Order: sequence, then C-alpha cells, then structure tokens
Amino acid sequence: VAARGQAVPESIPLGVMIEVPAAAIMADLYAREADFLSIGTNDLVQYALAIDRSNRLLAPLASPYHPAVLRLIRQVVLAGQRHDCPVSLCGEMGSEPLGALLGVGLGLRRLSMESVALPDIKEALARVSLSELQQLAQQALEKSTATEVVAVLSALLEERLRDLLTG
Repeated sequence: VAARGQAVPESIPLGVMIEVPAAAIMADLYAREADFLSIGTNDLVQYALAIDRSNRLLAPLASPYHPAVLRLIRQVVLAGQRHDCPVSLCGEMGSEPLGALLGVGLGLRRLSMESVALPDIKEALARVSLSELQQLAQQALEKSTATEVVAVLSALLEERLRDLLTG
C-alpha cells in the first residue's frame, strides 16, 4: 500500500477472535499482546459443548447460557481486564435481551449485534442496574445447567422485559 503511495496508518489494531475453548483458556496470554479480544459466541458454544449447530436434533442443546460457556466468557473478560485489553461479544447471544444483559453482568462492555437488535438491547439495558446484572451473573455462574441459568434469568428479568422477550 505504501509502495503505491497510499496513506498507511502508523499502527493497525490487531485482535484475537475467541471462538474455541483453547483460545478462551489462553486469553490471558493473548490479552498481553492483542489490541482487543472478541468472543464469537456462536462458535464458542458449538465447540465448548461439542454440539453441531447444523444438526437439527442437537442444535437446541447448543445454549450460550450453559455454565461452561459462561465461565469461559468470564475468564476472557477477566483476562482482558487484567491486561487493559478491551473485550467484545459478538454472535447471537449479544442480540438477545437476556444474553446481552448476562454478558454485561459478566463484565462485557462492548456488544456487537445486528442493527435490528439495537433498540431492544438498549431498552433492556435501561431497565436494570449494573449491580443487578452483576448479581445475576454471579448466580448464573453457580448453576450447573443451561436450564437452571435460564430459570434464574427469567425469574429476575422476565416481568420487566416481557414486551421485549415476546416480540
């Protein structure tokens, strides 16, 4: 690019996509060198739970609310915080009100989603406090199944978010 006479920035931010459990486990090392980390929830869920999302029989079991997935996300967030490396969430989880709220409770402050999801996520975030979300995330991390996590989320948020959850 420079040889063609075009402007070249002094530095180009380089980040790491965290889409497999091995990358989540190594996030503390990546956060030392990377300019940012981005958690790809769709792939992370598939590989963490060994569930093929394209298999119609198994796909319903691939839940971003599974405690193993939540613990991996939390581990990446903590690694980013320790090394002052921003962490973002992309994938379906951040486009759903419950998923976005849980992500914020886990420590995420950057969510990537389709533009059509922005109004609902913005509204959901306006209806709860950060301390509530942090307590909710702590409770979710103590559960042993995705069903239990969803039950906790629903019990605490469903009434306030009913209109957003039912479309």
